[in-house]
Amino acid sequence: MKLTDEQRKIGIKYNIMQLLSTDIRNKRYNELQKIYESLNLRNNDKLVAKLSEERTLGALFTSIVYTDILFVIADYINDRPEIADLVDLLYAKRCPKIKKMFIYWEGQYASMGAIKSAKKFEMSYTENFYLHFLFYRSDVFIEPDKVLKGFNYEEDRYMLNYSFYMTDKNTFDNAFIFCVDEEEAREYLSNGGANRADKEFVLQSKFFDRYLVKRRCELADYLHIEENKLAGYIHSEMKSHSKNGEMPSRSGIIGQIEIFTRDIIANQNGGTSWYNAMTTTDNEKWYGESVLYVPDVDELIRNYFKSYVAARYIELVVEKKQGFNKITLSKDCIPESYAIVYQTILCMYEMDVIYKMFALMQKQYYTDFSWEKITNQDIATRYEDIISDLEQTITDKENRIKSLMQKNSTLSLQITADNSKQTAPLVSENNKLLKVIEDKDSEIADLKRRLEYQELFISELNKPEVEEVNNTYDLELLQSKRYLFVGHISDALPDLKYKFPNSIFMESETAHISNIEVDAVVMLIKWMSHSMFYKVKATGSLTDKKIIMCNTKNIDTVLQKMYNEIL
Repeated sequence: MKLTDEQRKIGIKYNIMQLLSTDIRNKRYNELQKIYESLNLRNNDKLVAKLSEERTLGALFTSIVYTDILFVIADYINDRPEIADLVDLLYAKRCPKIKKMFIYWEGQYASMGAIKSAKKFEMSYTENFYLHFLFYRSDVFIEPDKVLKGFNYEEDRYMLNYSFYMTDKNTFDNAFIFCVDEEEAREYLSNGGANRADKEFVLQSKFFDRYLVKRRCELADYLHIEENKLAGYIHSEMKSHSKNGEMPSRSGIIGQIEIFTRDIIANQNGGTSWYNAMTTTDNEKWYGESVLYVPDVDELIRNYFKSYVAARYIELVVEKKQGFNKITLSKDCIPESYAIVYQTILCMYEMDVIYKMFALMQKQYYTDFSWEKITNQDIATRYEDIISDLEQTITDKENRIKSLMQKNSTLSLQITADNSKQTAPLVSENNKLLKVIEDKDSEIADLKRRLEYQELFISELNKPEVEEVNNTYDLELLQSKRYLFVGHISDALPDLKYKFPNSIFMESETAHISNIEVDAVVMLIKWMSHSMFYKVKATGSLTDKKIIMCNTKNIDTVLQKMYNEIL
């Protein structure tokens, strides 16, 4: 199978994700950290956003942040070829035998069209994924499946979705079908839900919707309220009645549920005040803020009856080997006691509140996540590692160019020796090589610029903060000019926006700064990413502008430095 460029991208993405997920399972984060930080994201906003996205969550909650970091990286793999370069470099260090063998295979195949005497040996998961990654990247192996045993693009494409993007949401929605007997249901599940076009899903059908309406009406009758008021009624009953930090005692089933919920939290050394603060509207003065969380009670009710039907389906079809039709749904899935239904939904309400507490803490953890805590390395040290890897990438590409140029020279000699129709394919191949060499030269030049700017960025980061004691700047004179301020101004020095309203503020690497007219550039070096630094340096219209480096949050020191260097 001859792979297209798009298929190669899918294969590269899948194997990179498998390499990193294997490391995550083994609690190894070195490569993950280097690749993530090479993206030069200004903050963890992309990471936090993953909490709201559907994705496969196979890892334990204690390490899911690393899986979500992997998902952030995955979003950039297809558009940032330097990621694959870095992956190749990092895993070549870990799998030198695989890299050496692959280079040898490429040489053999390029010269003979086949691989001779390939040695068989056992490979680890990491080595196997790395080898497949190399085949997907190779411009020598056009049809990898004819060379590497076990290479299967279609399987990799399927596993990319299955392993990383199938979700736990609505697990049973497509699993349960209306069926005449257990054999029909088993056959449907055994082939992965194939031939689903002619199947009707129980929990997605209009019959389940009708079933749900009837059950909601019966629950409302039990509570002596109107059906459309169910959600509001349950929320008003179950929300915390805490006021000014105090929790009143309540009797009955609601009081019982509140007591054991608070005990569960307290038994894990948590604070019952956390529970009090979640849903109450009367504690803002006491806690300083209110969460004001309102669970989706209608969805909780739906989930209850989905689970009830699912449990009955398993009992009837799986255990008793019976069928499950529309009559079964309407006649055999009616709860015996709506007191139990109601009490269970109240418990589900509390479960929802507790998980919301966890979700809020998880969001804060993602927001504050820092590799310093994981690697025990400061940002300068980590960037120095990135620079080292970048230097090696440049060396590898330069060696590749030398090899291509040698091949080009050989082809040129062949063309010169025999200038006939037989040399036409050689001419075509020669032209392709020249284009590859040209592209590689341009890529290396860009990498060298990045390396130069990273080294400069690191140098500025490492400079000590020096605060001005005696300020002699003339603010009005400074305000007469226009500046490009670079960095997270809103976080570091928000007053700059008020003092210089006519200036331009670049607070992310996506800001448009080409062809802008400014008198100088002011960089808040410790409150900006390397990508922002690089973008300013690479913008042609700014090459002749004065650049002022500031590594302080003291606005007087910044203004004094501007005054000293500009005026």
